[in-house]
Amino acid sequence: MTELLIEDNSNVKNILDVQKKLISTIDSDTEVILDFMKLPRADLALAQLLISGVKYARKKNVLIKFKNVSGELRNQLQLTGLIKRNKE
Repeated sequence: MTELLIEDNSNVKNILDVQKKLISTIDSDTEVILDFMKLPRADLALAQLLISGVKYARKKNVLIKFKNVSGELRNQLQLTGLIKRNKE
């Protein structure tokens, strides 16, 4: 299991660096925890990367887990389908 901290500066300006770290982490383990402790919300570039990263991980049979997800980020991830919505 590898934990990858997603930083607050994970945005369109440095998305390629984040992509390299994510792919490398997925390629090297069977379980990856993405820690969003320092990220209150995601921009569109990061949301697209997370969607692609989760799809890539599924193809490689790698489990992806999310940790320290803020309320706003949880809403964003629910909109992308990466986190299931709570039934109210």
